[in-house]
Amino acid sequence: MCGYSKNINIGIGMMYSPERINSVNDEDPFLLQLVRSKKIFNKAKELINKQHGEIKWCHYGETLYMCIKCNEFYQRFYFELYSEVGKYEPEYKCWRCKGSLEVLHIEEPCMSPESDHEGAAISKYPCPKCGKYTLTNSGLSNGIIPMIERWD
Repeated sequence: MCGYSKNINIGIGMMYSPERINSVNDEDPFLLQLVRSKKIFNKAKELINKQHGEIKWCHYGETLYMCIKCNEFYQRFYFELYSEVGKYEPEYKCWRCKGSLEVLHIEEPCMSPESDHEGAAISKYPCPKCGKYTLTNSGLSNGIIPMIERWD
């Protein structure tokens, strides 16, 4: 057992209303707080303001991401923004190695029936510490188990 564990909260809280998420022109925009990236926020703001874009209910939430280079896991805010020019999804980078983060649709917070995302099993991804394929979803903190928990 390598001792790897990580607490990841997946889903949305009570404050995550579509109106609040889409209010990009507020003095302190909630979306900017969630994505923590001016580049991602500015792209979303541009699509919302200039291309009639919208982040729709059930197409956003705190989600599990994994670095494609070093396999580290992250909790990041995922959203699908639909506009006149198509669908936009945020692209995050790993803080350790600067690799791209891949969204892992382990458990969707509220994806709608028309969504094409399929849930993935965490066990098919290697542990970032030891490289073994022994990760599981659990609310327990023991060993190499990342804590994947639903929250509201």
